[in-house]
Amino acid sequence: MKIKRALSVFLATALTWSLIALPVLADPTLQEQRDAAQGEVNQLQEELVTLMTDMSRLSTQLIETGEQIIQTEKDLEAAEEDREEQRDLMMLRIRYMYENGSASAIERILSADSFAEMVNTAEYVQRVHQHDRDMLLQFVEMVNHIEELNTSLEENMATLHEKHDEYKEHVDTLNYIITTRSTEIENLDVQIAEAARIAEARRQEEIRLAAEAAAAEEAALAAAAEAANNNDVTQNVPEVPSPAPPPPLPPMNPGGNANTGEMIVAIARTAIGVPYEWGGQTMAGFDCSGLTMWAHAQVGISIPRNSEAQLAAGRPVPMGQQMPGDIAWTPGHVGIYAGGGMMIEAQMDGIPVGIFPVRVWEFVRFW
Repeated sequence: MKIKRALSVFLATALTWSLIALPVLADPTLQEQRDAAQGEVNQLQEELVTLMTDMSRLSTQLIETGEQIIQTEKDLEAAEEDREEQRDLMMLRIRYMYENGSASAIERILSADSFAEMVNTAEYVQRVHQHDRDMLLQFVEMVNHIEELNTSLEENMATLHEKHDEYKEHVDTLNYIITTRSTEIENLDVQIAEAARIAEARRQEEIRLAAEAAAAEEAALAAAAEAANNNDVTQNVPEVPSPAPPPPLPPMNPGGNANTGEMIVAIARTAIGVPYEWGGQTMAGFDCSGLTMWAHAQVGISIPRNSEAQLAAGRPVPMGQQMPGDIAWTPGHVGIYAGGGMMIEAQMDGIPVGIFPVRVWEFVRFW
């Protein structure tokens, strides 16, 4: 009788523990869909990283080409000034040679005292004319070279602009796809969690029923044993309390002097209205990273030249903790956060520096 009772109790207990140990499996189809979407997102993110690296390199090329165009325009302006100076000198020589009272250069040659003086005078006039022609040809060649170089640089700039726009469009497309797929993954996670919850509830119900069956069997056997004056002693095992959860981590604090940030904003405001110019980093013209670098330099802070390098070098600022003077970064572009959801930026070619609604992926701080 004791052996039969012990065997029954053992079988009921084993059934209960087998249900407890059984893992909860969500719908495998949902999990496969989720894994496939996550794999696609991972691949797209790798492609996005490569594209962002290419955009950073392209931005550097745009800055360098813009700086070269600025220099060639200065060279062309200097050449124009040189041409005016050469013209003035040539006119001075003409007046000196040809203006001697009412006498002309021919009269001066013909009025020479000797044939040798006549030849010398004629040769001198010819040498002066030849010198002027040589100087004029050199000037024309120099101006043509500068203009050809400037045209070549502007064509290269237009090509780089086109590539930059294509990259930006590709980045936007990838971000849209990644966002869409991430939303799908979140929805699948919700469905998987719900399926797991239902499965767990079903398993708990089966455990409860099995435990009730085991308890009923054990009670019946205990009643039979009590009738035979056999008492069983059960031992209760105390529960081990669960450890307290770790305290939450304090929020990241990027630090910094708010007064310095306000000074950067005030300085950036003085550039409002300055034209956009690739490679520009002065009040004659700015590109986006040239403006942020210049504004920081005015308060004694040196930061990298292009937008990607500024993102990498700055201290990350969590969303919601941004302050005026922080750099607002999006792929291939930066501006200076002015507060109130606005930023000061050199936005694009044809649009001068101004204040616009903030567009941002990340904030970084250098002060």
